[in-house]
Amino acid sequence: MSVLLIQPPEPQPAVPMGGYGLSCVAAYLEDITPVRILDACDGTIEGVLAEVEEFAPDMAGITLLSAPSVYRILELARRIKDCRPGIEVVLGGNTATFIPEYLLQSGAIDYVVRGEGELTARELIQRASPVGVKGVSYLEKGRVVHNPPRELIADLNEKRPPARHLMDNSRKLVHIVESSRGCVYQCVYCTASSFYGHTWRKRSPENVVREIKQLMDFYAPLFVFFADDSIAIDVPRLRRICELIIEEGLQNTNYMVQARTDAFERDPELAAVMARAGVRCVLLGIESGNQDSLNSMKKGNLVEKNNRAVEMLRRQNIFIWGYFIIGTENESPQAAWQTFEYAKSLKIDSPVFSLFTPLPGTRLYSRAKEENSLITDDYRAYDCHHVVTKNMPLEMEEICRRMNKEYFFRREYLEEHMRPQPGAEMNALLAKIFWTAALNTGNIRPSSFQDWQAMLGGYASLAREFLTSRFAGYNATVAIELPAGIPCRLRIVNGELREVEPGEEAEVIVRGNESAMMQMLAAMTLEPLSACLAGEVNVSGPLEQVLDWLEWCSALQAEVALDPVAAVETEGSPAVQQFNRLVQEGEALPAELTSVVIRFGRHQLLVDLRQGLVTGIGPVRENTPGDRELAVDAAEFSSWLNGGMERLVAYVASSLGGRV
Repeated sequence: MSVLLIQPPEPQPAVPMGGYGLSCVAAYLEDITPVRILDACDGTIEGVLAEVEEFAPDMAGITLLSAPSVYRILELARRIKDCRPGIEVVLGGNTATFIPEYLLQSGAIDYVVRGEGELTARELIQRASPVGVKGVSYLEKGRVVHNPPRELIADLNEKRPPARHLMDNSRKLVHIVESSRGCVYQCVYCTASSFYGHTWRKRSPENVVREIKQLMDFYAPLFVFFADDSIAIDVPRLRRICELIIEEGLQNTNYMVQARTDAFERDPELAAVMARAGVRCVLLGIESGNQDSLNSMKKGNLVEKNNRAVEMLRRQNIFIWGYFIIGTENESPQAAWQTFEYAKSLKIDSPVFSLFTPLPGTRLYSRAKEENSLITDDYRAYDCHHVVTKNMPLEMEEICRRMNKEYFFRREYLEEHMRPQPGAEMNALLAKIFWTAALNTGNIRPSSFQDWQAMLGGYASLAREFLTSRFAGYNATVAIELPAGIPCRLRIVNGELREVEPGEEAEVIVRGNESAMMQMLAAMTLEPLSACLAGEVNVSGPLEQVLDWLEWCSALQAEVALDPVAAVETEGSPAVQQFNRLVQEGEALPAELTSVVIRFGRHQLLVDLRQGLVTGIGPVRENTPGDRELAVDAAEFSSWLNGGMERLVAYVASSLGGRV
């Protein structure tokens, strides 16, 4: 029985680093059956179906980690069954564990693996039947059968290492290590404790560091994320892990951990030791600056301990990824805003504001069901940003959205966090990573004129010195037609963004679909000139002014550099894809060329070539000549804009001796 383990596509993945849990399961399968891992986190359903057709597995195992993903996962399961009749589909993971009845009764799922999956998956394959397999739920004659729960792996030091070799690691910036499982605390909103049966198991420091060393030797990751729900339950053990990392010379990567704030109270030197070991980011569940709210969450912590932990971490230049919760019982909107002000006072590097949500599997959910206080069974609403209980004011949804945006869109935040500071250069990089992740997931997606103005104004303030130097004398008013009919005007004076004067006419008008405009102006990952050439964005106005604005916007992107970790994904550029498709349909360009610079007046377009294909297309960043230089007139250059890629390719090919 062959098995395909699938990390399913996410519409907008925050920071793609999926597949770890599946690699743990695969380690217990690869010696008894053919198995593959497909990390499609940033892929598509069509890509998953193509893999199913090519591999032709007998079983597909899919991870379900969050309630809002339920309907997409069920649709994926149905598509897989349509694609390969007779295949068995198994769901596992956090959310699947707590709603097996709903999943099985959908008709799309054959089995649900509850809780820790390694041993359960192995026995399910060996028996080729769910009957009697501990930890499995299934349907029998229309009735849901829950087999007894599976015993947990007794000694995590004896657990097989994850089968990372079965994953595509070529694009992974973040690799995962797990030094412990479970949690001993009883926070009412969290599933970590109940998923592992209210236990906490740990690996020895030596065992953990041995895995890290192997990880470094094989993959040299930029970031290592400890997936422990709370790595600092045993503070001396965490400290010893850090000491061994230093002794083994493994501190030159960037570690990210999740920890409770009271751990730093138990060992005042812990933050310093972690910093020396290369810990660059700590996810802190701060939750609230109101002690009554912390008590209602059964957090078992004190506001004063939160304050001291943040102070200790900031002293070590460790980036703080802080979680906050609003909307606890009897918390008024005014009290909720105090949590926002509290986060600002702590100067949290990247906060996430969420609603007090009863997720399946939590004590809060059980209580809400008992009290009949849930107002919806639609799992898409259980994303911690929608009100789902009767006792929470509906206005909390809008308050939560405003908090996430207002914190990040402040110019002082952008200038303080996204400019590298001496001794804390990594923090600026992390701030940009988390900013982009928040944009992708929608937490801070601009949705009003004020949002766009604040965000673009913040970007321009980051690059003010560069823009006023590079574009001295450049003045323009640009009308940007944003999604949902939101009007936005940019007024540029000597390269600097200013407030728009009432009634001011625009010389340049920019239009595009929602995805393109978000990528170009918010996430800043879609280069403006290439987007215009590919027809993703339409820019109208006098040619010189259009090109001036495209050059200004491109320079702003390069200076702000929101995505500085990975090299530009040229293969994903719509301009590059179109160019190469057109070239391949005609006659290949000369293989020996590496670059062509096309000049129109003072504007330049660089076409990067490798082996007769284009790897990049956009404005010339530095004034360096290409292998060949071509000069064009205004009419020719103008015909390429707003989707004129065929004319551009034909011109380049004919000028270099080829045909299209």
